[in-house]
Order: sequence, then structure tokens, then C-alpha cells
Amino acid sequence: MAYRVTLNVGGTVFETTSSTIDASDNFSKYVKEHPSLIDRDPTHFRHVLNCLRGTPTLPPTAHGVLELKIEADVYGIEALSALAADRLRYG
Repeated sequence: MAYRVTLNVGGTVFETTSSTIDASDNFSKYVKEHPSLIDRDPTHFRHVLNCLRGTPTLPPTAHGVLELKIEADVYGIEALSALAADRLRYG
């Protein structure tokens, strides 16, 4: 059964469920290694959660997509990294 999880990302609080976090083994591991504070910029974190929920979204600008790709790489979310890379490559 999924339970509520609160994540503090760079001082911004996000709420999600354990099943969302567990959608990516790499991300789940990252969260378990940083349980009290994920010391990252929260700007694009909603896109990270959206991807894990199965509804990926991307920022509207190329710069934002590049920043999101970096975040996806840090968290080890390969599907989001590839999506961002494709957007950067093909527009």
C-alpha cells in the first residue's frame, strides 16, 4: 500500500506517494540516501514527479529542458533524461 511522502527539495516541500518514488529504482535509492533534504534546486522538480507518475512534462524553454536533463541525470531517471535530450536535439 502506498503512503504519503514529504520531500524537501532545496527548501521547497513536495508531497507525493511512496509508489511514485518507487517508480524509479535509481530515484528511490537517491531519496533514501537523502531522507531529510534533497539539496537540489526545486525549479524543475515537479517535472521529475510528473515523469515518475507516468505523465512526463517538459519546461517551455530549451534552457529549462537542459536544466531538467541535468536533474534527471542526477536522480538517475533515464526515461526523463532521454526525453529531454530528444527535445534538445529535435526541438
